[in-house]
Amino acid sequence: MADNKKKKKSMVTKKVDKAKKRGKKLLILLLVLALLWVITLIFAPTEVAYQSTSTTYIQDLELPANPEGKPITRHTGFSLLYDEEHEQPVWVAYHLTQEELYGTAKRKDNFRSDDSIPTDSATLADYRGSGYDRGHLIPAADLSWSEEAMSDSFYMSNMSPQEPQFNRGIWSSLEATVRNFADTEGEVYVV
Repeated sequence: MADNKKKKKSMVTKKVDKAKKRGKKLLILLLVLALLWVITLIFAPTEVAYQSTSTTYIQDLELPANPEGKPITRHTGFSLLYDEEHEQPVWVAYHLTQEELYGTAKRKDNFRSDDSIPTDSATLADYRGSGYDRGHLIPAADLSWSEEAMSDSFYMSNMSPQEPQFNRGIWSSLEATVRNFADTEGEVYVV
């Protein structure tokens, strides 16, 4: 019985020693990481060297690559690539500035098909009774700087079916975060 107690005590001691060794390794790793972080803070440049750039506007900077050369639909304030088979936008892209956030165009909820889509976009009937929200991919609030842009945001080509709690919850929070970035940073490109 005394041997069993010694064995158990020996096993416990070994486990404690292993745990101490792991703890020491973890502590050393954390210290190295902290040291690297401090070194980065010390040696990181405090000012970014400013290089004069031309004021040339780069056309369609915000647009993703389009290797298949599918037609890009352009509306006031945004562009999109539409998948006609699924009646869904593949992507919507736009540039949002701080100044545009404070527009006064009123939301009119004039949802409608997009005649600029060759095979027609989704329709209001596609959503009727479905239980899904017509979720804006570029929010109407981001286009309040122009009546025409605000109206264009209600084309069905800018909609994607969304569960109501998703559309009014996390999606709405994401839209607000984008607007906050535009407000604090001066501008954002959104895809």
